[in-house]
Amino acid sequence: MSETFHYGSFDPKTKSITCAHGHMVRWEDGNIGPVPRCGCLMAFGRVPMSQWGKDHFSTLGYIECRIVDNKGTIDPRHLRCNKSANGHRQANRVFGADMENREYPTRLRGGTHLYGHDDWSCIDDIVAERLLEWNGTGLHPVFALTERGHTVCAALRKHKAQSGSFGTFVPPEAVL
Repeated sequence: MSETFHYGSFDPKTKSITCAHGHMVRWEDGNIGPVPRCGCLMAFGRVPMSQWGKDHFSTLGYIECRIVDNKGTIDPRHLRCNKSANGHRQANRVFGADMENREYPTRLRGGTHLYGHDDWSCIDDIVAERLLEWNGTGLHPVFALTERGHTVCAALRKHKAQSGSFGTFVPPEAVL
Protein backbone atom coordinates (compact mmCIF):
# COMPACT_ATOMS: atom_id res chain seq x y z
CA MET A 1 0.00 0.00 0.00
CA SER A 2 1.44 3.38 -1.04
CA GLU A 3 1.30 6.51 1.05
CA THR A 4 0.64 9.72 -0.85
CA PHE A 5 2.62 12.86 -0.07
CA HIS A 6 2.57 16.32 -1.65
CA TYR A 7 5.57 15.33 -3.78
CA GLY A 8 4.39 11.86 -4.85
CA SER A 9 3.86 8.47 -3.23
CA PHE A 10 6.01 6.21 -1.06
CA ASP A 11 5.87 2.43 -1.59
CA PRO A 12 7.17 0.60 1.50
CA LYS A 13 7.64 -2.67 -0.45
CA THR A 14 10.14 -1.17 -2.89
CA LYS A 15 11.25 1.56 -0.47
CA SER A 16 10.84 4.09 -3.25
CA ILE A 17 9.17 7.38 -3.95
CA THR A 18 7.53 8.06 -7.28
CA CYS A 19 6.91 11.71 -8.10
CA ALA A 20 3.82 12.98 -9.86
CA HIS A 21 5.74 12.73 -13.14
CA GLY A 22 6.57 9.06 -12.71
CA HIS A 23 10.25 9.39 -11.77
CA MET A 24 11.34 7.03 -9.01
CA VAL A 25 13.82 7.66 -6.21
CA ARG A 26 14.95 4.71 -4.10
CA TRP A 27 17.07 5.02 -0.97
CA GLU A 28 19.18 1.93 -0.34
CA ASP A 29 18.73 2.22 3.41
CA GLY A 30 14.95 2.57 3.06
CA ASN A 31 14.78 6.05 4.56
CA ILE A 32 12.67 8.67 2.84
CA GLY A 33 15.26 11.36 3.57
CA PRO A 34 14.95 14.77 1.95
CA VAL A 35 12.34 15.52 -0.68
CA PRO A 36 13.56 13.75 -3.83
CA ARG A 37 15.10 15.69 -6.66
CA CYS A 38 13.70 14.82 -10.04
CA GLY A 39 15.20 15.02 -13.55
CA CYS A 40 12.04 16.76 -14.72
CA LEU A 41 12.17 20.57 -14.63
CA MET A 42 8.55 20.72 -13.44
CA ALA A 43 9.11 18.50 -10.42
CA PHE A 44 11.36 19.30 -7.48
CA GLY A 45 14.07 21.42 -9.03
CA ARG A 46 17.69 20.52 -9.56
CA VAL A 47 20.02 18.27 -7.63
CA PRO A 48 22.37 20.54 -5.65
CA MET A 49 26.13 19.99 -5.97
CA SER A 50 26.32 18.93 -2.31
CA GLN A 51 24.35 15.78 -3.25
CA TRP A 52 26.22 14.92 -6.46
CA GLY A 53 27.93 11.57 -6.74
CA LYS A 54 29.78 9.55 -9.35
CA ASP A 55 27.51 10.29 -12.33
CA HIS A 56 27.45 14.08 -11.99
CA PHE A 57 31.21 14.34 -11.56
CA SER A 58 32.05 11.85 -14.32
CA THR A 59 29.74 13.79 -16.66
CA LEU A 60 31.47 17.04 -15.67
CA GLY A 61 34.88 15.41 -16.23
CA TYR A 62 33.78 14.15 -19.66
CA ILE A 63 32.52 17.57 -20.70
CA GLU A 64 35.70 19.25 -19.47
CA CYS A 65 37.74 16.89 -21.68
CA ARG A 66 35.48 17.69 -24.63
CA ILE A 67 35.93 21.42 -23.99
CA VAL A 68 39.71 21.03 -24.01
CA ASP A 69 39.96 18.58 -26.92
CA ASN A 70 36.89 19.27 -29.07
CA LYS A 71 36.05 22.96 -28.66
CA GLY A 72 33.18 22.16 -26.30
CA THR A 73 31.25 19.77 -28.55
CA ILE A 74 30.13 16.47 -27.08
CA ASP A 75 29.37 13.04 -28.51
CA PRO A 76 25.86 12.01 -27.37
CA ARG A 77 26.77 8.34 -27.82
CA HIS A 78 28.74 8.71 -24.58
CA LEU A 79 25.73 9.94 -22.58
CA ARG A 80 23.00 7.95 -20.85
CA CYS A 81 19.68 9.15 -22.25
CA ASN A 82 16.23 8.44 -20.84
CA LYS A 83 13.91 9.08 -23.80
CA SER A 84 10.99 9.93 -21.49
CA ALA A 85 12.93 12.73 -19.82
CA ASN A 86 15.35 13.91 -22.51
CA GLY A 87 14.61 12.12 -25.77
CA HIS A 88 14.11 15.48 -27.47
CA ARG A 89 17.84 16.10 -27.03
CA GLN A 90 18.65 13.14 -29.22
CA ALA A 91 15.58 13.30 -31.47
CA ASN A 92 17.56 13.27 -34.70
CA ARG A 93 20.00 10.57 -33.57
CA VAL A 94 19.75 6.82 -33.49
CA PHE A 95 22.61 6.34 -31.05
CA GLY A 96 23.25 7.04 -27.40
CA ALA A 97 22.68 4.81 -24.42
CA ASP A 98 18.90 4.42 -24.16
CA MET A 99 17.78 3.90 -20.57
CA GLU A 100 14.05 3.71 -21.34
CA ASN A 101 13.48 0.14 -20.18
CA ARG A 102 16.54 -0.26 -18.00
CA GLU A 103 17.38 0.86 -14.51
CA TYR A 104 20.57 2.90 -14.73
CA PRO A 105 19.88 5.52 -12.10
CA THR A 106 22.01 8.54 -11.34
CA ARG A 107 24.06 7.74 -8.27
CA LEU A 108 24.10 10.49 -5.67
CA ARG A 109 26.21 10.99 -2.55
CA GLY A 110 25.25 8.70 0.32
CA GLY A 111 23.87 5.86 -1.81
CA THR A 112 20.74 7.56 -3.12
CA HIS A 113 19.69 6.38 -6.58
CA LEU A 114 17.72 8.76 -8.75
CA TYR A 115 15.70 6.88 -11.37
CA GLY A 116 14.63 8.63 -14.58
CA HIS A 117 17.60 11.01 -14.23
CA ASP A 118 20.19 10.62 -16.98
CA ASP A 119 23.44 12.29 -18.06
CA TRP A 120 21.49 15.05 -19.82
CA SER A 121 19.75 15.73 -16.49
CA CYS A 122 23.20 15.82 -14.84
CA ILE A 123 24.25 18.41 -17.43
CA ASP A 124 21.18 20.49 -16.55
CA ASP A 125 22.21 20.30 -12.88
CA ILE A 126 25.80 21.30 -13.75
CA VAL A 127 24.56 24.29 -15.77
CA ALA A 128 22.18 25.25 -12.94
CA GLU A 129 25.16 25.29 -10.54
CA ARG A 130 26.88 27.76 -12.91
CA LEU A 131 29.82 25.47 -13.70
CA LEU A 132 29.05 25.34 -17.43
CA GLU A 133 27.66 27.62 -20.07
CA TRP A 134 25.44 25.85 -22.59
CA ASN A 135 26.00 27.47 -25.99
CA GLY A 136 24.86 26.23 -29.38
CA THR A 137 21.45 24.57 -29.56
CA GLY A 138 19.58 21.84 -27.72
CA LEU A 139 20.50 19.24 -30.34
CA HIS A 140 23.99 20.61 -31.01
CA PRO A 141 25.26 21.97 -27.69
CA VAL A 142 28.65 23.57 -27.27
CA PHE A 143 29.85 23.92 -23.70
CA ALA A 144 32.28 26.28 -21.97
CA LEU A 145 33.47 26.24 -18.37
CA THR A 146 32.73 29.22 -16.15
CA GLU A 147 35.34 30.42 -13.64
CA ARG A 148 33.49 28.45 -10.97
CA GLY A 149 33.60 25.44 -13.31
CA HIS A 150 37.35 25.79 -13.78
CA THR A 151 37.76 25.78 -9.98
CA VAL A 152 35.73 22.59 -9.53
CA CYS A 153 37.36 20.83 -12.51
CA ALA A 154 40.86 21.68 -11.25
CA ALA A 155 40.01 20.16 -7.87
CA LEU A 156 38.42 17.14 -9.58
CA ARG A 157 41.53 16.53 -11.71
CA LYS A 158 43.77 16.81 -8.63
CA HIS A 159 41.54 14.34 -6.77
CA LYS A 160 41.67 11.88 -9.69
CA ALA A 161 45.46 12.30 -10.05
CA GLN A 162 45.79 11.30 -6.38
CA SER A 163 43.96 7.99 -7.04
CA GLY A 164 40.56 9.35 -6.08
CA SER A 165 37.37 8.37 -7.87
CA PHE A 166 34.47 10.40 -9.22
CA GLY A 167 32.28 8.87 -6.52
CA THR A 168 34.48 10.02 -3.64
CA PHE A 169 35.12 13.56 -4.90
CA VAL A 170 33.99 16.39 -2.63
CA PRO A 171 33.99 19.86 -4.22
CA PRO A 172 35.94 22.67 -2.57
CA GLU A 173 34.05 24.43 0.22
CA ALA A 174 34.45 27.73 -1.62
CA VAL A 175 32.06 26.62 -4.39
CA LEU A 176 29.44 24.92 -2.24
